[in-house]
Amino acid sequence: MLRRSLLWSTLSLPFVGIVVILLALMAISCSHPPQPPPRTVAVRAPAPEPWPIAQDEVIYIPPEPPTCYFQYDCDEVDDVPYGELHAWADGLPRDIRVAVIGHADTRGSDEYNFVLGLKRARNVARVLMSSGIDVERLTVESQGESAPRVGETQEESYDLSRRVEILYVY
Repeated sequence: MLRRSLLWSTLSLPFVGIVVILLALMAISCSHPPQPPPRTVAVRAPAPEPWPIAQDEVIYIPPEPPTCYFQYDCDEVDDVPYGELHAWADGLPRDIRVAVIGHADTRGSDEYNFVLGLKRARNVARVLMSSGIDVERLTVESQGESAPRVGETQEESYDLSRRVEILYVY
């Protein structure tokens, strides 16, 4: 019996100590009022620094080239597209090449429309050359009636298809 009480007294002493420490910690934690959670403040991040571009790495985006529309069975450039072509060509840098592509509506034979599209493209190329674009920078071609544009009516489709498009060649 003595052994049992000795064992009990040696085990209960650390247990009582742990219980006393836990009770003291609980009393300390209950004595302070609970703290509210910290306030969060939204802060706008600073704008990122612009990407460093060396002067010789500036990318030039050329202006949208004009599209010239033509009357039925005609290859002459009207006054309005003529002025637009001159204004566009004056602002074009010297190192950019362009393709001048003539189109026709679907009336007439394939051969006739191919030749008509080529005549239209050549006339637009002449206007560009008179504006200072070198002939080496121009490519002239015809798609004839093979790439028609579609409008809401048949006549509008014909009007949109009789055109010369200018595309940049890279």
